Amino acid sequence: MAYSKSYSVNSKVRLPQPHVEYGSSSTSGHSWTVWFLFSLLGAGAVTLILCINFLGGKKLLLNPVDPTAGLVPIVHQGELEVHPLFQGSNNGIESRFFSNLKSNNLTEIQNSLSHLFDSYPKEHGQTYTNCWLENPNSEKPCFFDSSWVTDLCTSEDSYGYGEHDGQFNPCFVMKLERTKDWVPRLNENREKYHDHGFTPIHCSLKVSKNSNASLGVFPSKGFSRLFFPVSRFNESTYLPPLVAVKVNGIGNGDTVRVQCYVVTPNAFILRNNGRVSITFSTG
Repeated sequence: MAYSKSYSVNSKVRLPQPHVEYGSSSTSGHSWTVWFLFSLLGAGAVTLILCINFLGGKKLLLNPVDPTAGLVPIVHQGELEVHPLFQGSNNGIESRFFSNLKSNNLTEIQNSLSHLFDSYPKEHGQTYTNCWLENPNSEKPCFFDSSWVTDLCTSEDSYGYGEHDGQFNPCFVMKLERTKDWVPRLNENREKYHDHGFTPIHCSLKVSKNSNASLGVFPSKGFSRLFFPVSRFNESTYLPPLVAVKVNGIGNGDTVRVQCYVVTPNAFILRNNGRVSITFSTG
């Protein structure tokens, strides 16, 4: 006959454990870390000394950067001038002029333009070079025939500043003055559109509503490059080239603004950036 017997279960059994002693891990680990850091510092110091001896100290240090280093200051030379002289100012971007055609001093305007044209000789003679046939030299600069612009800017009706049949047809003349060593550069983006022997001058016209005003420019090619740099030629005989602009059909009550600029990448050398703006009004 089989018997069964129950036994109580004791989960907390006390078994014998081996006796093991551990050293203080915190103390020995700290010492090892300190020695490692000192070793790294020593190796770094030795490396630095070797680099200084063999490479030179300057190569290890960053030199201060001067943001203006290598920049050449812009020295302005000359400007695009307008004749006759109008009231106006230079705002650092362009020269701006104003002319009230109703109240202009016609005698003063006529004398100003006539004096300018009379300062140009009628023939080149022995003093000037006919640059249509040959290149100029330092003693014989290019001849500029003022009749090239007076055909457009005629003295009739006081150069257009006098009223005729209820309209005004004023003209003005531009020239580059006191440019010294400046030479207008070719604009690579427009080479195929312009004669390489000339520096173009572009003019545009902004008119009031219902105005029929129009614009003419001559010589249409602009300034011949053979006249630059001015410093190359005898100052006493040099003749700056001229470009004339004529505004036709300014009626009573009209306000017309003409803007012109020299088409060259280095126009910023000029004091007014080679830009002029003339506003004509009849109010």
